[in-house]
Amino acid sequence: MHEVVRTGDLWRVWWRSFFIQGSWNFERMLALGFCFAILPIARRVARTEEQRRAFLQRHLQFFNTHPFTAAWVLGAVAKLEQQAVAQNWTEDRPIRLFKERLCGPLGAIGDTLFWSRAKPIAAMIGVILAMHLGWWGVIAFLLVYNVPHLWFRAHVLFQGFREGFDVVRRISVRRFQPYADRLATAGAGIVGLLLASGAKWLGPGAASSLAVGAGSALLSCAALRSGKVSVPAVVLALLVTGVLLGAAIG
Repeated sequence: MHEVVRTGDLWRVWWRSFFIQGSWNFERMLALGFCFAILPIARRVARTEEQRRAFLQRHLQFFNTHPFTAAWVLGAVAKLEQQAVAQNWTEDRPIRLFKERLCGPLGAIGDTLFWSRAKPIAAMIGVILAMHLGWWGVIAFLLVYNVPHLWFRAHVLFQGFREGFDVVRRISVRRFQPYADRLATAGAGIVGLLLASGAKWLGPGAASSLAVGAGSALLSCAALRSGKVSVPAVVLALLVTGVLLGAAIG
């Protein structure tokens, strides 16, 4: 009789997922890291030597996606492995195809939300606070970036386990685009505050620099919300504003 995957097993998978890039290679990308992360499930559902061998073989196949959103696949695969044993599946092709089909969408979601949006925003907040509070800015950066992504990884892992195959309905680049747009708008505003803080930190004219920075932040947010101006154009305009402001007060 097979055993049911427990909550503690999923938390062990979550912890191991932080090492998913530990053995990254050009042949199978994250395959070895994925297999390492999912091993607590193998110990629970694969009872015979043949089952354990088959488990390792299918999860050592090519796999590559964003390391944060990979938790979705880890959770769903844990559910599928449990179902495969309970229902005596005759082949593992559904599990293999499920992993392959999710690589692209999850990679796009993770890159957009975390690499292109959340990390730069957290870095700018850290720099702004470092100008005024010293090393507390480093702590702020680590908290602003890591607390959301740690919660996200746990949330999608357990969500994937609850829903199994059905989790695919939640995974869509278009579904997450509004969140990416909001982060881009917030990032543009923070760029303005960063320029104002930099001008204040480097020289006199604090009031004027703060006013220009706040104004540029509001204008950039409005421009992005209108949908007629791209993010690179707004960032370039803010950088030019920062250079001109620095020259004016220098």
